[in-house]
Amino acid sequence: MYSYYSFAAAGIACAFAVTSCDGGNDPEPPVVEPVASSAVYFLNSGNFGSNDASIDFVNLTPENGAGEIVSNLFFTKNGRKLGDTANDMIVCGRKLYIAVSGSKTVEVIALDGASLKQLRFDGDPRYFAAHEGKVYVTLFDGHVARIDTATLAVEKTVQVGRNPEQIAVAGNRLYVANSGGLDYMSDIGYDRTVSVIDIPSFTETEKIEVGVNPVGVAADSEGDIYVASAGNYADIPAVFQRIDANGSVTVVEGITANKMASSGERIYILSSQYDENWNATYAFIAFDAIRETVLSDHFIEPGSEPSKPYEIGIDVQTGHIYVSSSDYVSNGTFHEYDPQGKPVRRWSLGLNPVKAVAVHSEQ
Repeated sequence: MYSYYSFAAAGIACAFAVTSCDGGNDPEPPVVEPVASSAVYFLNSGNFGSNDASIDFVNLTPENGAGEIVSNLFFTKNGRKLGDTANDMIVCGRKLYIAVSGSKTVEVIALDGASLKQLRFDGDPRYFAAHEGKVYVTLFDGHVARIDTATLAVEKTVQVGRNPEQIAVAGNRLYVANSGGLDYMSDIGYDRTVSVIDIPSFTETEKIEVGVNPVGVAADSEGDIYVASAGNYADIPAVFQRIDANGSVTVVEGITANKMASSGERIYILSSQYDENWNATYAFIAFDAIRETVLSDHFIEPGSEPSKPYEIGIDVQTGHIYVSSSDYVSNGTFHEYDPQGKPVRRWSLGLNPVKAVAVHSEQ
């Protein structure tokens, strides 16, 4: 048996949100090659329009810490490319689900990288959540699709807001960030809502108004949802908000979040600010979601920060934090930090690493 934890980049472009697949009715598991006591799968987005998304893989063992990286796992195993512009990845029912936005596909693979099924959609798949044997994926054409992990069939889709991005589970509800990003030049402009989907009926029950251009959502262990809205990148600033179980929205003052990941008790935030010359200043914020207070405005040990941080996530079993770096034109890196923010190791990966998923064996 294995327990699964995904730590993302998902920044907002994601925040990587922490997700797992609890419950489920998976049939006979696929035959896979042995996985060590721990393993990590890295998803590389590649360049838009270049059909060069990829997956890298590494076994971790107590003896050597980090094994040798297997590059381009999907192509090596299947003899074909993963597709154009991968965006997110989740593990559920001993399978990996990969959203390949530019190709409008969700690729389902076994842990050894073998393709099990390719699902095609009208809209671009963006981000995943999982709950009780179902995988949910946002589609940029304004829908959320539900995938059954046993049959690998798309059971149903539901309409939400415009250009949905991240999705999170709290209780029996899904929360979907509706960005409206494709309308930024139109009169209608960005969306500013979070759709609430009742999971049992799989229907949208309400839209909650939040900041302009919501792109990220993350749940804490008490059922609150944190929302990162990017603003319009001009005169409307970014805002960080909390939605409680009753749907009330409050602004968390003093924080802007570009990318975030939740451990349940803490929200880890990557925040970037730009001056008039587009020079970036980065902050790595640890936020206590239970006490609703900032624990640290720079939790990574000074001097060990990635030079161009891209995505952030956490392995909830180890508490280790993962930050990817990318310059969008050359191969990127994932940096691992312990819970105190001290550097542990780093992996050189493919182009634009956006997500990492850890697999731990149960002792």
